[in-house]
This record gives sequence, structure tokens and C-alpha cells, in this order.
Amino acid sequence: MALGGRAVKFFSKNKGGVMRILNWSELARAFVNTLRSRHGHRRPRQRNRTGLDRLRFVAQIGVLEPRILLSSTVVSTTLPAPAGLVSSWSFEGSTADVVDGNNPSASNAVSYVAGEVGQGVSLGAGGYIDIPQSANLDNQQFTFEAWVRPDGAGPNNDEFGSVILGKGITSANSYALTWRATDSRFVFVFGDIYTETVTSTHTFSSGAFHHVAGSYDGTTFRLYVNGAAEGEMALVKTNSFNSAYSWTIGATPSAIRSSGYPRTWNGVIDEVDIFSRALADSEIQAIYAAGATGKGAVGVLAPATV
Repeated sequence: MALGGRAVKFFSKNKGGVMRILNWSELARAFVNTLRSRHGHRRPRQRNRTGLDRLRFVAQIGVLEPRILLSSTVVSTTLPAPAGLVSSWSFEGSTADVVDGNNPSASNAVSYVAGEVGQGVSLGAGGYIDIPQSANLDNQQFTFEAWVRPDGAGPNNDEFGSVILGKGITSANSYALTWRATDSRFVFVFGDIYTETVTSTHTFSSGAFHHVAGSYDGTTFRLYVNGAAEGEMALVKTNSFNSAYSWTIGATPSAIRSSGYPRTWNGVIDEVDIFSRALADSEIQAIYAAGATGKGAVGVLAPATV
């Protein structure tokens, strides 16, 4: 739904900590039941058919507005999304961009599974998510970031491995975040794939969620993993984004896929964001520290039966 001109999604969280998006009827029942409990109009507690014990709403916004509350009691809040958020693919049952209109033009073999924040996506054989060319994604200063769980090698087990988010992954004018199973390292590509890259100093094992970010502030490209700086390259350049290629999540563009280098992600991808500026170290650390609560203004109703 839209609230104040921005997309808002309502989530439930069960006792196991798993969140999923609510539909309108579930939201209405939870709201009415909460009002009843607050004003003394109680009814016998029934077993929750959907296994939900809390209702929370998350405003997927680029700039924090005053907190929106459904209740006078706020149980918890999460990190506001940093300024400059251009597009965000949160994968709560949809591949849509929840901030802007950069929705996929095509996708294949996409499944919704448990992510770091609510749901994420898993790609099957031949899977991909293609994002059409858009000028507001091609920024001279930027940050790319996502939560990912690598589950091992993909179809191209080489020095570049599997794609998280990218545009290209060809000889020049390539931009991407990847993870390679050959040595369990993340790679940030920002031009020539052989000379303009930063590789993480440390290794990051498969089977666990990691937060990865790549940024450029006009003078230095930086790679972060789990909130910590993992490498950088000082370089002043004009970023040239090849308009012949789409942005992609979890794979390479169609022309490269068809040449035998799909670089399909093996694992889970969640909370993919593109910013039009380089986030500060402290902002990236805060996103990592927020973990499963994610970004956005959040309010929580008192326990209610849905």
C-alpha cells in the first residue's frame, strides 16, 4: 500500500522469528483484535490459525519521516533507511522495487524463502532477475548493498564466482558484487574486471548470511562485509555504465548468460539496495548491526490474535 506517497508493507512475526507480509484481511483482523484488547472488549483467546503473535509494519522509505504509529506503545524500532536510497528490492513475496519504479523486466526460477529480513529469493537452474536500464541507477557516486547467504559454487566456479547484483561482468565497464567459492571471498567490480576490483581480505563461509556493500565517493572504491572494511582502491574516474546491459540480481545479463557465463547465485539474496551516494562507514555498520530487523520506520502493536 502507499502511505504519504511512499510504499508501506505490513509484516507479521511468529514466535520463531520468521516474518511474512500480511494481506488486508489479516491486517484488519489484527487491528480490530488489538483495539478490543486495549479497550477491555476481550474475547477468549483462540489458537492463531496463521501462527502469528505480533503485527508490525515497516515503512520502506528512502528518507525517515516522523514515526508512524498504530499504537501508543512502541515495543521496538528499527534503523531508518539512510538518505539517497534509489531502489530497494526486499523480496517479500515480490521482486518489485519498493522505493522506485525499477521493477524487473523479466525473471526466471525465482523462489521466496526465509531471508535475513523476512523473505529473500533463491534462484533455481537458469534463474535470474533482470532490471531494465534506468538513469537513476547509474550514479557517479553510489553504494550497492545486500544480505546474502552463499550455499556453495554456482555454475561458474572461477575468480569472479556468482553474481549478487551487477551490470555486465564482461571485460570493461562492469559493476558488480560477487562471491566466489574458490576461496570464499567477496569481490567488488567497478570497471575493468581484471584491474578495477577489490577482493575481501577475509574469507566468508557458505551457509551463513553476510552483509556485503560496495561504495564509491568520487575518490575511493570500498568493499565492506559484515559492517567492516575489507579493502579499497583509490581511483578517480568517470563511471561508465554500459547501457547495452541490464542490471541483474543473482545472475549476469541475458547476452552473457547465453554465452555460458550465467554466474547464477547459489543460495539466498535479500534486501538489495542501490544508493546515489557513498554511505559512511557508520551507516554501513548500522545496517549490519540492525540484522533481521532491517531498515525503515517500524512500530509494533501489542500481541494480538490474527
